[in-house]
Amino acid sequence: MAWIYFAATTGYALVLLLAAWHWGRLSVFRPPRVLPPGLPRFSVVVPVRNEAANLPALLTDLAQQHCPPLEVLVSDDHSTDDTLAIARAWAQAHPQLPVRVLAASPGQTGKKTAIARAVAAAQGEWVATTDADCRLAPDWLASLATFAEARSPKLIVGPVVFLPPRSLAQALLTVEFASLIGVGGAALGGYTGNEHLPSGDDEFLLQKVQARWPGQIRFLKGPAAVVQTAYPATWGEFWQQRRRWASKWRQHRSGWVAGLALAVFGYHLLGALAWLHLGAALVWPHLGPTEPILAHLLLKLFAEARFLGPVLRFLDRTGQWWAILAWQPLYPWYALAAGLLANRRGYQWKGRKVRL
Repeated sequence: MAWIYFAATTGYALVLLLAAWHWGRLSVFRPPRVLPPGLPRFSVVVPVRNEAANLPALLTDLAQQHCPPLEVLVSDDHSTDDTLAIARAWAQAHPQLPVRVLAASPGQTGKKTAIARAVAAAQGEWVATTDADCRLAPDWLASLATFAEARSPKLIVGPVVFLPPRSLAQALLTVEFASLIGVGGAALGGYTGNEHLPSGDDEFLLQKVQARWPGQIRFLKGPAAVVQTAYPATWGEFWQQRRRWASKWRQHRSGWVAGLALAVFGYHLLGALAWLHLGAALVWPHLGPTEPILAHLLLKLFAEARFLGPVLRFLDRTGQWWAILAWQPLYPWYALAAGLLANRRGYQWKGRKVRL
């Protein structure tokens, strides 16, 4: 088993070093200070469910864009709070930003349905989507518009980062999420066939655009394009979010995706056993030498630091680099817990019970 772990760790480190190389090759894109005429006009779609506390800040950010949106479509998913009333009142009080509020009809349930409804009503040449709990830089839309004009892609994927952390737990989540952004940036119809899944609106869309227009998805590596999002408010919300994310792996039609998920689970199981061995060896030295395990853990740490360091620097989160160290003994157990949650049927999201 030890040799399997050593081989897996070596392969993992090589993959991360390759991803770090690809990330470094991505050029940083910045919109010009003076925007050229004739840029594509954007409709901004904001799906909402119980976002009364967050929506005004997002709408304020959209009203302050240097490249104003053609329209903002707030598409509701059966909110039970004052989201709709707040959206309509904000639109009346700020006529300089065209805001259209789309209420959900009976039977129209889910985030994908809310997005699809707004996309069907959009009048812009391009559609940009963002969540209501996000914060946007003033040049966010200018980055999208100038990037679309310069590169002519079919789909643009932008970077996301958590708000500045204020605790150890938030710093750890920042590093974890940065790894997803880095891998996505380095690696790089609609929702038909996945409408029954409340989660995965971004992931399944990526798959289908890639299938229809191979090579036409672009990652926008630009500081102004970075979107900041809020942390889960409680640990309960955090684990429900992880269950929602993990629920998507069963729906991948490609067998290699399921195989990769099982391989990753097995790797973290071996990692957890390695840390158990190190801890036990401190009490019972006769268990054997720990130097080989330590050497491969250091290799893993080196590869993660080499990959995540530049990503955190780009996201303006270099102060959280130390969390890479803190994650080392914790992450295998966290990953195993998340993997087991993937096999649970259903979760709660914004006050709604979802059964798969």
